[in-house]
Amino acid sequence: MIGEGITAINSDAFSHYNAVEELTLPDSLVSIGSQAFSYCLKLESLTLGDSVESIGVGAFYGCDALTSVVIPPSVKKIDSQAFAMCASLREITLLGPVEELVNTVQSCSRLTTVNLPEGVKSLEMTFFGCTALTGVTLPSTLTEVGSDAFTGSGIRSLTVPEGVLSLGTRAFWNCPELTELSLPSTLTHIGDSAFADTPALETINFAGTREQWEALVSGSVAISDAVTVNCNG
Repeated sequence: MIGEGITAINSDAFSHYNAVEELTLPDSLVSIGSQAFSYCLKLESLTLGDSVESIGVGAFYGCDALTSVVIPPSVKKIDSQAFAMCASLREITLLGPVEELVNTVQSCSRLTTVNLPEGVKSLEMTFFGCTALTGVTLPSTLTEVGSDAFTGSGIRSLTVPEGVLSLGTRAFWNCPELTELSLPSTLTHIGDSAFADTPALETINFAGTREQWEALVSGSVAISDAVTVNCNG
């Protein structure tokens, strides 16, 4: 459908195009425009070329039949909602040095497997509404778990690595299955309602001192009295 030699696909180029079930993009392709393949409802299989560097806003938004995606190492930027609202998406693997993931797989309700590479630094609304996602391994390069990063997801436990400086507003809001969080000593900020509406949360393991923890939660960070907070000194 898209031949070798093409370097860019324009915004909305194939939006709502429902005649394709398998899509292999050429190795010459460098950029995929905003909503280029949004709402391609029959698209089940996607192979990205080895030269793609950027994926635009909502490029594959609402591709309900898409089940898995591998992002090649050539990709440097993924704009917001690139794969959001893909109802059948179960697995996404990133192989490249993408630093920020914003709304990337928002509301992909069947997503169970996420593979994040070293190099990712920031998450924001990344896994919002991913109700089937029970866990994910975060890379050591991460410095920010931004606002609504895991809101409404199905995660049950999570280790936030050393080096992370900030948990954003509502970072873990409305995670009904979350029982245990391990947080790094490097934290300097926890946003409002970061742990709100997490009825199953039992334990927070904080690698810093009790004094550090008290300073972090001195504002409007809501934590249930039923939660046990373990500190390192």
